[in-house]
Amino acid sequence: MDFSLTPDVRYRQYYVIFQKAHAHRWWNRWFTVPGFEHCSVLEVILTEGKGLAAGPCCVHTETCFGLTVQRIWWEDAEKLASKLLANRGVTAVARLEVDKKYAKRYIPFGMFTCVTIVKSILGIHNWRVQTPQRLLKYLEGQGALVMRR
Repeated sequence: MDFSLTPDVRYRQYYVIFQKAHAHRWWNRWFTVPGFEHCSVLEVILTEGKGLAAGPCCVHTETCFGLTVQRIWWEDAEKLASKLLANRGVTAVARLEVDKKYAKRYIPFGMFTCVTIVKSILGIHNWRVQTPQRLLKYLEGQGALVMRR
C-alpha cells in the first residue's frame, strides 16, 4: 500500500452507470436482467488551476463490443450522473469512493466486457461479479449510494 499519496489522489470518487443495452444480443436474454444489461463508469477528476483546465471535470469510460471509449466531460460528475439518470435508458447510478491502494490497476481475467472494465477501474477482484446486476449488488454490499429510476 502506498501511503505516500495525498488523500485527494489516493481516494477517488466514481459513479457507475447501469443502463439498457445499446443493441440486444443473445447473451442479454440468458445472462442479464432487463434494464441492467450494460454499465459504464464516471471518474471524478479534481482540477486546479486557471484557464481552460479550471473547474469540474470527469472522465466517462464505456466498453461496448470490445471497444473502449473515454470521453472527458467539463461539468460536475454529480450533475452529469443526475442528467444520465433522467435519461430513459439509464436505470441506476451508484456513487462510491475507492481507495486507490496500488499504483497498478487490476487486469481482469477472461473476456473484456463492460463489467470487467468497470471492475478493473474500481479495483474489484471478485470473480463472481460477471453481470451488471451482480456488480450493482456487490457495490451496494460495499456501501455505495445507489440512485434508481
